[in-house]
Amino acid sequence: MVSEEAKVSIVIPVYNGANYLHEAINCALAQTYLNVEVVVVNDGSNDGGETEQIALSYGDRIRYFSKENGGVATALNLGLEKMTGDYFSWLSHDDMYTPDKIEKQMNALRQFGDQAVVFSDYCHISPAGKLLHTYRVSPQGSSNTRALLAISHEVGFHGCAFLIPRQYFDRFGVFDPALRYTQDTDLWFRMAGSVPFLHVKEILVRSRQHEEQDSQRYHDGLAREADRVMSRMIRDLSIEEVNLYNEHSYKILEHRYHSFKKMGFEKCAYRLLKHLCSSTLDPKEQERVSALIQADVGIKEIDQSPINWERNLSPLLARKKSKPRIVVYSGVWIRGGGERVFSAITETLKGKYDWFIVSNDLLNKEGFPIAKEITHIRLKVGTMENLSTQLTVVCSLLDADLFLASPNFDINLLSVYEKLRGMEIRSIACNFGHYFLPYVIEDLYPIIERRTEAFNQASAVTWLTSYSANVYSQINDNGALLPTPNTFPKSPIKAPKDKKVVLAVGRFNDPIKRLDRILKVFAKVMASHPDAELHLVGPYKLNARTDNRSKETIGELIARLQIPRDKMLFVGEQENVEPYYMKASVLLLTSESEGIPMVLNEAGTFGLPCVISDISGLEDMITDGESGYIVPQEDLNLMAGKVSALLSDFDLRDRMGNRAYELVDRFARQRICERWEKLMDTVLSVKGQDELNSILNDRFMEPPAQYDSFSRKVIREYERNISLLIETKGTHNVPQPRLETETDSHSEIAAEIEENFRASIHAEAYQQAAREFSNTISWKVTRPLRWCKRFYASARNDGIRVAMRKAGQKIKTRARG
Repeated sequence: MVSEEAKVSIVIPVYNGANYLHEAINCALAQTYLNVEVVVVNDGSNDGGETEQIALSYGDRIRYFSKENGGVATALNLGLEKMTGDYFSWLSHDDMYTPDKIEKQMNALRQFGDQAVVFSDYCHISPAGKLLHTYRVSPQGSSNTRALLAISHEVGFHGCAFLIPRQYFDRFGVFDPALRYTQDTDLWFRMAGSVPFLHVKEILVRSRQHEEQDSQRYHDGLAREADRVMSRMIRDLSIEEVNLYNEHSYKILEHRYHSFKKMGFEKCAYRLLKHLCSSTLDPKEQERVSALIQADVGIKEIDQSPINWERNLSPLLARKKSKPRIVVYSGVWIRGGGERVFSAITETLKGKYDWFIVSNDLLNKEGFPIAKEITHIRLKVGTMENLSTQLTVVCSLLDADLFLASPNFDINLLSVYEKLRGMEIRSIACNFGHYFLPYVIEDLYPIIERRTEAFNQASAVTWLTSYSANVYSQINDNGALLPTPNTFPKSPIKAPKDKKVVLAVGRFNDPIKRLDRILKVFAKVMASHPDAELHLVGPYKLNARTDNRSKETIGELIARLQIPRDKMLFVGEQENVEPYYMKASVLLLTSESEGIPMVLNEAGTFGLPCVISDISGLEDMITDGESGYIVPQEDLNLMAGKVSALLSDFDLRDRMGNRAYELVDRFARQRICERWEKLMDTVLSVKGQDELNSILNDRFMEPPAQYDSFSRKVIREYERNISLLIETKGTHNVPQPRLETETDSHSEIAAEIEENFRASIHAEAYQQAAREFSNTISWKVTRPLRWCKRFYASARNDGIRVAMRKAGQKIKTRARG
């Protein structure tokens, strides 16, 4: 029952409202319903006291409160806290009620005979009060309120047209302070479906339209927030609510889908597409929705079968959800390092999660086998620019809880993390390469700045080595150390190591693997071990350049080094590499950059010692002097000496091989997959990003044992990459005009830059320098030098982490300016 004496509190939030506040207060005080209190909440107006002066002029006829600026939701919530009435009614300071607004709504409640949310129709007026348009809320406002709130973007509700029992706020909560524009819609949706909504079919609110409104001044912000909030609502709708809304008409829902896309409400469109596929469809509609998915999403195959509504698409979308769903994107599904990791994780944890592996159709090579419990979806990639949208829609259609992705040096992939965050789908950016890989490969320079911003949108960002994870943690707080699981079974029989066979395994058609170094080292080894052999397992091209800074080919290098053909065995790519490990005495790795190379684990499973070039992070796998040797980059004489020492001393290589055999257990498949399981469970269960970051730092990171040593190593890494950039740009790619006053050689410039780039350790700063070097070096070099001097001073005074973040903030500020 509704009491005859029930009090209604009219809450007026106001910010700099001297223009219309008088009219709002006057119409509230003029209500024909007598038991009304007017509560004015000043949300930190900064108009020189004009707003406050107006409010205070009403004396005890109103109740007045002032607070620091925090947005409409916070002002409304303070009003709810201070009000003494039984019912709440919101009145914006620039809107007006008709005199009988409260009375008619209270009468409707009494006629209903119980508590309910009451709303009315409304109209728009000009700043001068002239009628512009009237709006009648759909009958579904009462019969199917949640669907109308979520799907309709035409005639909906007006926040000031409501009258709400105070007790409902205790039950459903208050306005969300995080929402600037849609705080009312969010609250009504929480209430709808649980309590009655009564429609008073009269225009009781006059809503003024003027240029000073937030909805007019900040249209883009309103659209983004509305898209996010409404998409969440659409997700929560039942199929019964959707069918009631569209009157079981596929066309109504399809029209709404295209309308959302046209408006730029992508998240709403993605969510609505899921419902569109769940509707009862006749054969013609099935064809249309199947064609729509192929056109907008690009699904080409499901489990190696062409997409077909009845055969595979409808059963997939209708599958009941019984456990967390995880979508994995791998680019192309081949037998690569990243695919090997994903294959191990999904196979090991296939009983706990519902897995979906998504790949594109750019290559048609055979990849790792996929268990029958795991669904494999192939996308037809038309234009790579649409990749992030395709993946987001797939996650929405599959009702995914978590998304994992690699390779993250694909710039078209990176925006997916922001899109998924907006869809409230958790994500893990998986990096199977070295942190500095984009600094080494010129084609990847553009992603350096972009990935830092993109990774901040992911729930977690994994790295293979403690070094890469710790470098990343200097910029963002969501890093995690997840080494590569050893998918190679530990051999019960170790390699005998009784022959002088140097083994190298890798994709030698990739210049970063530095096949030229392997050949040069082996040529030096042959000087003391003419009976040694070099076995190379992996794809290669004899006509490829030795590296990006040379014009000599691999074939020409072999001829110049005069390595006998019978001492080299090029076997190409092999599915079974075990026989080659069993014949070897030592593994040689000379790459410029690596994540966590599988070959080191594989060598360990056969008890092979390794000689590797110094790549930061590989100390996690090779203990220098115990299980192998780590040699500085480019020191080929020392590397040849270490290989020769192992070939000369059977006991030494046997001792080191045994130690490698022991240490490889740290990367056992089950152990690493259990770590992945803990990470995914943590990401899925912890909702707040700040809390998640804290857990990631505590449980999934290994801080440097010696921070000073780590800092020096990071600085040296940047110096090396800057020097390579200068050498590449200065020698091959850019013609260098000579100035009359120019006397410095490139080597002198490089030396000066190396001296001053002591602390150039921020991705955006590096890219800024790269842009400078992409033109002429000699006369543009002063700008990065000046920046580095300032940065180095900051690094010395404040520490690397603080200096990096200061630099990043300054660059972003300049970019905005």
